[in-house]
Amino acid sequence: MSKHLSPGSLTPTAHETFERRLTVLRPELHRYASRMVGSAVDGEDVVQDALLSALVAFDTVGPKGDDRPWLFRIVHNAAIDYLRKRQRRERTVALVQREIASDGSELNDKVASRAALSLFMLLTPTERAAVILSDVFSYSNNESAAILQTSLAALKAGLHRGRIKLRRLADSPKPERSLDDREQARLRRFVDLFNAHEFDAIRAMLSHDVRFELVSQFSGDRLSFAAYFTRYADMTDRQLAIGTIDGQLAVLVVRTDIPADTPNSLILIDWAEEQIIRLRDYSHARYVLTGASIFRLA
Repeated sequence: MSKHLSPGSLTPTAHETFERRLTVLRPELHRYASRMVGSAVDGEDVVQDALLSALVAFDTVGPKGDDRPWLFRIVHNAAIDYLRKRQRRERTVALVQREIASDGSELNDKVASRAALSLFMLLTPTERAAVILSDVFSYSNNESAAILQTSLAALKAGLHRGRIKLRRLADSPKPERSLDDREQARLRRFVDLFNAHEFDAIRAMLSHDVRFELVSQFSGDRLSFAAYFTRYADMTDRQLAIGTIDGQLAVLVVRTDIPADTPNSLILIDWAEEQIIRLRDYSHARYVLTGASIFRLA
């Protein structure tokens, strides 16, 4: 009976409302983070850390007014921290998307929106942030300066330098990239077994302390794979293939019932010798595919 309910029991708390807001904004925040760190996958890691920080800070130093700039500032700081902690990338490659054919006021937007994620890594963090906020998210100079907590003059200078570099780099030739033959062979075996629904054979590949993550939903241990394999066994319209995302080897999830140029989802696997120590499935975080450079390998 309703008389037993407290007055506010049917009304979401401020924290619950904020968590729902984070779910709505997560793809947009990922779009920013992925360009800051040059990888759709690493960008998702940054967003996860940033949203945890936002949830912790919400009750004490939460947003004053619009939460969107506040969240962008947190994600920006998380991306900078990530870049500082990360050692020099083993392979620095700019996978350039060409096809930039526009004059006039829309040129900057086209260059920034179409540039491959790794291309942004060739800008300084200041230039990168200024270009992304202005030309990808259409923030004004004043708004961008407030988010980055810098002066308007410094923001304009970084934006000018970044735009010039990005235009020049967008016309540079695409470099060759080498891929790990051993990892390709391991992924090939995984894909072949998965497509044949030989899940017992895949279980034998799992390490004892393997970690499973359904990105943006939950994480678990070896026991989580039982339901995971059952779910995929029931999906007759899914096939796996080997490919790359932003130059990183990955397993692409392809729908066989709908012709499409891009995969439906993505799976990333970490290995220790021939054993799987971590598997991340992005079927609930498909926004990571947006803007990423994805190629299917033969």
